[in-house]
Amino acid sequence: MSQTYRDLELIICDNASNDRTQQICRDFAAHDGRIRYYRSEYRLSSAENCNRAFNLSRGHYFKWAEADDLYEPQLLERCICQLEAEPTAAMVFTRTHVIDPAGNVISDDGCPLATDSPSPVRRYRELICAEDRSHDASEIFGLYRRSVLARTNLLERVCHGESLLLVRCALMGRFIRIDDGLLLKRDRGSRSTRPQPSQIQHESVLARLISARATFPATSSHASKRAMLVFPEWVMAREYFRAISQTPLTPMQKRLCRFWWALFLARNARKLLRDPLWAAEYFVFRALDRYRRPRLVAQLQGRPEPSLSQPQGPALDVTVSTP
Repeated sequence: MSQTYRDLELIICDNASNDRTQQICRDFAAHDGRIRYYRSEYRLSSAENCNRAFNLSRGHYFKWAEADDLYEPQLLERCICQLEAEPTAAMVFTRTHVIDPAGNVISDDGCPLATDSPSPVRRYRELICAEDRSHDASEIFGLYRRSVLARTNLLERVCHGESLLLVRCALMGRFIRIDDGLLLKRDRGSRSTRPQPSQIQHESVLARLISARATFPATSSHASKRAMLVFPEWVMAREYFRAISQTPLTPMQKRLCRFWWALFLARNARKLLRDPLWAAEYFVFRALDRYRRPRLVAQLQGRPEPSLSQPQGPALDVTVSTP
């Protein structure tokens, strides 16, 4: 570890890797007592693995780090100096450069927000009203006071989970930004704030009538919730509202935060409407699929088609496996 700040611990949470990760990490841990290695025997979600790292930590400050990101040697030292000089700060983060797999800088972090304001209302407004196309929640990889994170629910398995955690932390303290680009973030296209290919079944036809952007699925990919419908944008709106009451603010500050939350609902009305539209379309396609499946199976197996008393709907692309 080439950081100029030496009094640290490095917690490695191996998320059930199937390569030489375990051997490499154990070799490093054997030569450096600051390294603590933990392996999960089964695959955890990204949020669960990150939260596990926090629960295993022991220091006054905490920082999440992804395995293939790069850090300038003075990053930790400068962040700790800022936190010790600013007792009202909840977290310090640095300017971030995004790099490709070869290490070439391809972009800078999103537009900085006024999260260093002494007003929790201003910080709350900045984060929930930020344009998600330009704000990529890169602050999540800042250096936190451990006591601040311990008062939150950490990273939750919801859409935009990083943004939700940042809102909760911002209500408790300022975010200090170091203008030097000390973090080189590798773009792997796998952050939880982005829809993954396995999570998107198709772009909603109905949703395209109100928004040209791709739609997050209204069904959860979690095995225990596969049959349940979830509404990610509505969940985020609810959690933004709950964060206000879960933080010790003055009555006036809470009223102002709720005003900005209402404005957030108005500005994101199209996105909030997408969720029920996607759910409605999901049920329609599932019903049509069940209606058409007996006929398609009969055609593939060469049996006479079952008689249908009602007119056929539009043809659907359905793949049926037969013995």
